[in-house]
Amino acid sequence: MWCINHLEWCVTDIECTERLLESHFGYRVIAERVNELVVQRLLALGDTRLLLTQRRAGPSEKQRRQDTIKGYPTLFCCRYSHCRDSVFNVVLSVSDFEAVVQRLRSSDRILVDSSQDVFKYVIIKAPCENVIHVIMEQRFRDSLPGFHPIKKERMESIHSVDNEAVVDPYIDHVTYVVPKGESLKVIDWYTKYLGMKRFFVQPNELESKGVEINDHVGLRLMVGEWLTSWSCREVGVRDPNTKSSSVMLVLAEPLEENSNSHVQKFLNNNDGPGIQHVGLAVRSKISNVVSKMIKNGCNFQKPPPTYYQLPSKIIEIKQSGEDLDTFSKLGLLIDSEADIEKETSQNSNEKNFDKFLIQIFTKPLFKEDTFFIEVLQRKGARGFGSGNIAALAESIILYNKEIEETQIS
Repeated sequence: MWCINHLEWCVTDIECTERLLESHFGYRVIAERVNELVVQRLLALGDTRLLLTQRRAGPSEKQRRQDTIKGYPTLFCCRYSHCRDSVFNVVLSVSDFEAVVQRLRSSDRILVDSSQDVFKYVIIKAPCENVIHVIMEQRFRDSLPGFHPIKKERMESIHSVDNEAVVDPYIDHVTYVVPKGESLKVIDWYTKYLGMKRFFVQPNELESKGVEINDHVGLRLMVGEWLTSWSCREVGVRDPNTKSSSVMLVLAEPLEENSNSHVQKFLNNNDGPGIQHVGLAVRSKISNVVSKMIKNGCNFQKPPPTYYQLPSKIIEIKQSGEDLDTFSKLGLLIDSEADIEKETSQNSNEKNFDKFLIQIFTKPLFKEDTFFIEVLQRKGARGFGSGNIAALAESIILYNKEIEETQIS
């Protein structure tokens, strides 16, 4: 069994980042560790855990050795000094820890092997540059080894912001951006060493190419998933009524180097590959959740108004049982999928689009214009909104035409 224990962020200003996550999303600090080397805080919201790490000073060799012995390892995204904020560590807990470590020893990617200590873990360099994994035998939800739980009095003083939290989110997927041609290599590595299973987003997806989106986008998506023992369908769709199911890893790469696609811009701004965004899925009605987040001050990317004039989107919103005006006001996107099983059972050429993905993206959370968070709700859909990307491109073209016509008149 695999699960993401937490995601680690390396930040310049831990207080500022904590306030943002607290006020916009509703995260709460539940444990912390402070020493000469680092300030760290573990945040919780629903089934998700985030670890914020801020470097205090450059470590001496003695400090590094002592800190490693004390518990959860102290890690940074940059080796000697902080150069940019990033989400760099996907921490996994596994039930078959010994077997996993045995496989990893032949991968030449183990940086630290503490698999024989009381607190058993290994640190590995991911096949995607600027990303690492701490792989642990045990799952930690309320604290981490070497951390101190936040006392009630201190928690009340820290959490002074009066806001409404996002209701019980869970991590749906983590997206890496990699250079052109690298996705298959990354997927193959996770398949071989970490037991990941390839996830096909579309029924006609080619194994060698994934999903290609050419028009105005220049993006290729490939998806893998960590299956847990609670999963009962290989398509990897989460059950919204359970807290434990599959977590998917998405690989995005530009189709052309030196393009203006958002994935290429990420590679430029991040000085290479890395974690571009995390998808937080919600179990309750997403329009209510996003309304609360906007009220709390969260800034989202919004499509041009012409997106909600596209006939296909008007139909999808109506068929999903949602409200067009609400979607337009909040900036929500929708993508539909055909029910393949229903098509097959009915032996019909008519597609039944009754599975939907509703999503919205925050504006970048770091000044480098790299990492952001996606908030989403799945209504049976298994994809990642590839149809939305084409629709957005179409709506932007229409919007630009409207502006040009207005200027001419």
